[in-house]
Amino acid sequence: MESTVNYFIEANLYLASLYLIYKGFIQPARNYKIARPFLIVGIILSIGLPFLTLQTMNVSSTELNLSLALAEVSISNTASPNDSVLTTLNWINVIYLFGMLSLLILFIVQLSQLLVVKAKATKKETHFELEQSTAAFSFMNWIFIGSDYSSEEKTVLLRHEQVHVTKKHSLDILLCQALKIAFWMNPLVYQFKTLFQEIHEYEADELSWHESDGYLQLLIQQNFNHFPALTNQFKSSHLKLRIMRLKNQFTKKITPAKVGLTMALFAATFFINQNLKAGEPQVRPADVEHVHSPSSDSVYSAVDVDKIAVFPGGQEAMLEFIGNNVVYPKSMKKQGITGRVYLQFTILEDGSITDLIALESRYVPHEELIQAAVNGIKQMPKWTPAEKDGKTVKIQFTLPINFKIPEESPPTPPTK
Repeated sequence: MESTVNYFIEANLYLASLYLIYKGFIQPARNYKIARPFLIVGIILSIGLPFLTLQTMNVSSTELNLSLALAEVSISNTASPNDSVLTTLNWINVIYLFGMLSLLILFIVQLSQLLVVKAKATKKETHFELEQSTAAFSFMNWIFIGSDYSSEEKTVLLRHEQVHVTKKHSLDILLCQALKIAFWMNPLVYQFKTLFQEIHEYEADELSWHESDGYLQLLIQQNFNHFPALTNQFKSSHLKLRIMRLKNQFTKKITPAKVGLTMALFAATFFINQNLKAGEPQVRPADVEHVHSPSSDSVYSAVDVDKIAVFPGGQEAMLEFIGNNVVYPKSMKKQGITGRVYLQFTILEDGSITDLIALESRYVPHEELIQAAVNGIKQMPKWTPAEKDGKTVKIQFTLPINFKIPEESPPTPPTK
């Protein structure tokens, strides 16, 4: 759960950086040849970079790479950790999934509305004609033009919309819709569609305008019409800038200095996120005794086994066991000392635990917290061992245990 939350935090930081960099350096130049690839690549990087973690230079062994990270357990001694984990998970999931579902339904409704428009339109050789309409828009390979235009006007509009179709501009709009559904909590993701539509219209204007005053008249006329969502539209909310650009009154270059500064800012965001990840456990073991003597046989990773080792009763039973056996030290709780302890251990072929150690993290927890976590895990019963090729094998786990003091609930007002 924590890893999912961390992913969304990082991805949203990248998206926010991308938006601010674009608004500050790329958009003012009005250069669609650079702007569109910049946004597409930037969005892909924003989604993918959180999965990338740079290896720290001071790693002294490869133990952590062999470990399968178990779900973090919170110890507060005021409520069952199982209840705490599940309650938090449920609330976050409900809120997030409700937002996703709402936007997904809205997208389906918008797509349905477009299909209804298509069904009512008259199919022509090059486009769909809308009866008694002055609309002009496109989606994927469909072009819609109103019947109230003259033949000459339809030619101009068709030429413009064909640019949208040829350049696959609708794919950018769908990318923005998917981005909005997945990251709906970030207000900036709602702006990416507008940025792409601006780029699309600049490109379509430049490639379809033939020094005709009729084109500008149509542009002004279309600015006051309404169109279905999800479409590329001849109209625009930035009419003045489009006309200035067509008249060559608005030209700026993207200088190498701006490109370099843009890359530096995005790289800075990457390294800030990597620095935040540095709080994860390092591989150096803390000074905690081994439960059993280490063995020389191979320890398998989770991806190498056919069946993974399982705690008796499964995940919920393990959470309940830890909640009952890992005790928050009273002295630590009284002083308000909290911390996260990362324990690493190996499950042997017979299901018993060996090589139990505490891993150092960036913020080293108090020794009493480490010892409390170790003492509790030592009492674990035998697991169902991992299997590979029909034989039981050793497998290594990493278990985060978070000692935290819950916030006090406000007193319940007396009933009258």
